[in-house]
Amino acid sequence: METRSKSFQNCTEAEIPGYNDCPSFLFQVNKAAAKTGRRNQIVTEVRDVSGNTKASTLPPPPLASRRSRRNLPIESEKSEPDLSTLSYEEVLSRVESLCSFKSRLPTQEFDFYRRKIKTNMTKNLEIESVRQVLTMVFEESSDKHKGQLVLREWLTSDTSISNWCPAFLKIYENAIEDDL
Repeated sequence: METRSKSFQNCTEAEIPGYNDCPSFLFQVNKAAAKTGRRNQIVTEVRDVSGNTKASTLPPPPLASRRSRRNLPIESEKSEPDLSTLSYEEVLSRVESLCSFKSRLPTQEFDFYRRKIKTNMTKNLEIESVRQVLTMVFEESSDKHKGQLVLREWLTSDTSISNWCPAFLKIYENAIEDDL
């Protein structure tokens, strides 16, 4: 018994069984709202699986008031409000001294990360928030694990540091404990 598989290279979507099993009503867009730029709103009528509209049995949830990011306290302000930020030159010298410590990384890998930091980090050091976080990391030299957590959390929340922070984190993690 020979089974042949069908080639789907030169066919339309309609010829493929089960290609798009999602009901089409899930993807209906309100064109009037799209033109005006209005955001989606909570509706009182709900479409059921057969496409019919029916009244919602639950009232819509209350609208939460938006808080601006400026009003939200920063975690570092809660724990240490008097933390002074290092200057551009001070942070740069601390980074250079970190790169001069002994490391558990192979020499070639360490040199790669060091070059990546040297070429990409200086642009970001002009931003005060970058210097603030690096100051926090250097102040946590007694608790290396806490410094690593600060770096990891920062890396996941700020995309502007993605070209040098993973390399900095790798060097920071692998610096020999006696040197920090």
